[in-house]
Parts: sequence; structure tokens; C-alpha cells
Amino acid sequence: MRLFLVHEGFGPGGPARATAHMITGGAARGHVLPAPGQALEQLG
Repeated sequence: MRLFLVHEGFGPGGPARATAHMITGGAARGHVLPAPGQALEQLG
């Protein structure tokens, strides 16, 4: 089994993107990173 992760979110690539990244404060990190492990545990 393989899992490919592709980042398509906000990054500091320009003024608008930097502002969006600052507003979200990287909050998705706390939800996105644990999710694959949790899903695999449930499939387990």
C-alpha cells in the first residue's frame, strides 16, 4: 500500500498566500498530519 500526499494549500508564495497562511496559522497541521495514521489504525 502506498500513500501519496500532495500539498495544495496556502504557503508563503506571494502576498495574498502569505496573508492566508498567517490567518490560518498553520492550523490545518494539527488536523491533517494525524489523520492518515488514525485512518490506518481504524483499518488495522
